[in-house]
Amino acid sequence: MQVEDTRSGYGALSLAIHWLAAAGIIALWLLGNQMEDLPRGPERTAALDLHVSVGVALFVILAGRVLWRLFSTLPDSPDEAPALRIFARVVQVGLLLCLTILIISGPMTIWTAGRPLPVFGLFTIPSPLTENHSLHEVFETVHVVTSKVILVLFLVHVLGALKLWVTRPSLLRMVAPGR
Repeated sequence: MQVEDTRSGYGALSLAIHWLAAAGIIALWLLGNQMEDLPRGPERTAALDLHVSVGVALFVILAGRVLWRLFSTLPDSPDEAPALRIFARVVQVGLLLCLTILIISGPMTIWTAGRPLPVFGLFTIPSPLTENHSLHEVFETVHVVTSKVILVLFLVHVLGALKLWVTRPSLLRMVAPGR
């Protein structure tokens, strides 16, 4: 399998980043929902620390994806109806926009609470801000609402992939692991 992307499909690096990002997004969503159900205390703090740590790791993965995309070939779009291609593109852009908002609002939620970002218990990223309860509430709300929106877009993305699996299995192989 080639590492580079080509006009006919994604290479190994793009596929690895895509599936790592998908796994990270699912993990973050599950951790975030689990955290909401926990009472304040050590268990919730541990869940939050893990959520933040996975978020920082995902940020690194997504930054790598952006850099890779800037310097690699973009595969040709599937030969689908124009409306479907536009819809798929809107969903992709929506996912990227939500990821960007989450990547900004997550750390800002922690920092405006006056805390540093913990990274797997190895180190912390200090807050460049002072505690600000009003701003904290805004960023927390943006983060929670965006996490709901990204879930819907993620499900639409998966449904689109399933549609391709049924109607055009050759196209789905462009992103299938271990093709």
